[in-house]
Amino acid sequence: MKASDFFTLEVANTGRRVMIPGRDGRLTAEWLHIHHTDSDSFRQKKADSYRAAAMRDPNLTDAERTKLFETAMLGLLVSAVSGWSLEDEFSREGVMSLLANAPYLADWLDKKISDASVFFGNGSTGSLSTAEPKQDSSSLQKAEPDDSATT
Repeated sequence: MKASDFFTLEVANTGRRVMIPGRDGRLTAEWLHIHHTDSDSFRQKKADSYRAAAMRDPNLTDAERTKLFETAMLGLLVSAVSGWSLEDEFSREGVMSLLANAPYLADWLDKKISDASVFFGNGSTGSLSTAEPKQDSSSLQKAEPDDSATT
């Protein structure tokens, strides 16, 4: 084996489209374009979260700390999403709202972005995005679905 056989950064940064499960757990025709926890954006957001936690006011109440922690964890998940097929225009705020109001999706996404088989394994069936999504000022926007994308 070569050292490059262990590299993950390029695929992690490129990401994969994965089909979104509905409330009943069955896959829908909708997708999220997600990035592995090894991606630059995820690792940067994680470092920012640690830095913010270290600088928090020690006089915060437990309830305030809990709220800040939950918001930071959602922000970390949001940093792993760069596009979607939903009718709503893609935005970081939209992803935050989706995950906050559909906690099962936040749990699902947390597992999916750290699942190496989705991104790097032989069983990886998520497709690399070949469509060029539109760009807004902060990130990728809604793009046409990739018919070959699966979980």
